[in-house]
Amino acid sequence: MLALAVVVLAGIAAQAASATTFEGRYACDDRGEIKPLVGAQVRLYSEVAPEDIGFLELDAEGKVGPDTTTTDANGEWSFDVPRGPDSNGNNHNYHPVLVLSSGGVTVMDYDGWFEPWTRPDDENQDDRDLQDYGLHTFADAECSVFNGLRHAVDEYTRLTGKPPGWNINVIYGGPARTAPLVDYTQVYWPVGYQVDRRPGQDREAFRVFAHMIFQHAVGKTESEAWARGAIVGRAETPCKKTDPKQAFTFGFAEFWSGTFRPAPQCPGVSARDMTVEGNVAAAIYALSLRCAAATQRRMVQVLFRDGAKIATWDDFAKAFRPCLQEPLDPSAQFPSVDAAPPVRPGFVRSVRKAQKDVAKRISALQRALPGARAAASKASCAKSPCFEALVQKLRPALLQGQLDQARALASGLSAQASRQLQRDAAKPPTLSFLTGLREDRVELGKRLAGIGVKSIDTALGDARTIIARDRSAQSVTLIAGLKATRATFSRAGRTGSGIPLGYPVARAPRTPSTTTTPPPQFPQVLHDVDFFGLPDGAVITTQDSDASFGSAQSLGFKGTVPIYVCPSPPTVQAETGLAANCPAPDQAGLQVSGLLFRLTDPPKSFSIYVGTTVGAPGGYPVSVHGYDASGTDVAANAVLVASTAFGDPRTGPVHQLTVQSTTPMAFVAVYVNSRLDTGAQVVIDNLRYIT
Repeated sequence: MLALAVVVLAGIAAQAASATTFEGRYACDDRGEIKPLVGAQVRLYSEVAPEDIGFLELDAEGKVGPDTTTTDANGEWSFDVPRGPDSNGNNHNYHPVLVLSSGGVTVMDYDGWFEPWTRPDDENQDDRDLQDYGLHTFADAECSVFNGLRHAVDEYTRLTGKPPGWNINVIYGGPARTAPLVDYTQVYWPVGYQVDRRPGQDREAFRVFAHMIFQHAVGKTESEAWARGAIVGRAETPCKKTDPKQAFTFGFAEFWSGTFRPAPQCPGVSARDMTVEGNVAAAIYALSLRCAAATQRRMVQVLFRDGAKIATWDDFAKAFRPCLQEPLDPSAQFPSVDAAPPVRPGFVRSVRKAQKDVAKRISALQRALPGARAAASKASCAKSPCFEALVQKLRPALLQGQLDQARALASGLSAQASRQLQRDAAKPPTLSFLTGLREDRVELGKRLAGIGVKSIDTALGDARTIIARDRSAQSVTLIAGLKATRATFSRAGRTGSGIPLGYPVARAPRTPSTTTTPPPQFPQVLHDVDFFGLPDGAVITTQDSDASFGSAQSLGFKGTVPIYVCPSPPTVQAETGLAANCPAPDQAGLQVSGLLFRLTDPPKSFSIYVGTTVGAPGGYPVSVHGYDASGTDVAANAVLVASTAFGDPRTGPVHQLTVQSTTPMAFVAVYVNSRLDTGAQVVIDNLRYIT
């Protein structure tokens, strides 16, 4: 939230003939699965040590630059700054800081209050063409939570054609024990709770986001969502029998994330029982398969149109009444797998460290005030530009505002540290406890925002004479920044959220970055082909929007098909794609196993998991080939595969292959590159590509 500091920028550098590029790449390590950190904010700071960057630790004398960018689809970021030395012969120090706040998603730690999760990087100078920071990988769970929710937001945007109309504030380590508490725009995420039970996946993040969809559809305000029972704080339990309303609330989220198995095959439960949440999810999924109009986009539209009237599966089904003329069989066979085990991390988050940090902050601001006031009393300017005098006049009121904010925060932390509240936080959260905690934070946010507005008004009043006289570019930019910050504080005062991260007070703004790339979508376009939720034996053709399977003729493939590829499309077995077996065309009595598919948006690289259904000494040679739109073979990769059940230690490892090409690949063939007499079949899963 608040980087409550008087920020003083470095002197303006003369326009250099060349620039220094600061660049790097960030990624998340989710239990060994590495994924680019996409759409995260990166700020370029100058003249202050990296270890000093932070909400409570930022030194009052810190100097910071204004540049901000976001990581791209590969997790990469860059800034261009003027190449030193400047006209005075000086070089300048810069360093980047990663902030998990962008694209409507902010992740913060519970004991950090309103402050987004940040990580500073090393400091370097503008004394060369390139300062390359390389790849930095974060194993912190907050990184994967941010990545997962940005993915969920982007997928919603792709499906519906517009982003969600709300922000998501994740309080990591908040008062939730076994599962995230999803509260309209806030998510209290328990320590240790994964974004998916499978590393590298985001399905739990999708479930959390789906609850937010439902909450905003049934309630125009948070209070309405609470009143209608849409606020949730427990994990999915697909076979749990509750009531029709609660079953639909959780069932919709489980449908959206594809995590409703083992339903609708719950032991001792009828698949038609719509008081069981997994059955509701399975019914919605069956509806989407059998009714062309029941797309996810249409479901969202119906929920937001009739949300106040939709509380159960029956209500939802009536909204798709034309589809009811088609057969809906809740008893349809879905893969039966174990439900995700509940995660029960402990919850004890002390605020004592935050109290100590705030106390240090108050002390630093108190020490800085006398000198600032003395300088302001002597500041004068007879002739423009008057930038130095303007900064001196503004500084005391802004320091005082930050001091008042720090004291208000200290008061709030003191309340959080009470023994009774600590005891309550250690227990399963009750509705009254969570309501009180939320209301306290909202009130504190409003109070901090009010202090910010007052301090900026006072500062502008103290400097009004100089402001009227000095119309230099530096001074105009500074005052415009202060007024914009005041407007943000003012808006935050109405809601208690969205507090600015700092005051743009400057000694002199340096040249803005030339890399003002707007935040990308997350991911820019990520295509993820898997077989979750499809019944065993289902024939895969065009069910997935990212790939189509079939024969060369049906796919429009014009090249030469390898003799080991069968014309039949794959089928589903235990949530994986199973290639067909067919007679070898050149040797009687033997078989081949392989498949062909077309990618919807041809990429230059993709990854895919491959395996086989049975083992063999040394393994089977599985080949993956990529073809361009004309059917020309442009790239390939291969691996010897033993038997695999995708991670099952009893049958061997799964293999991930990456195929890269200099030209876009429109078609892919996967096959065992030999003839078979064992009945082995190629298995594929998790085809991913970015375009």
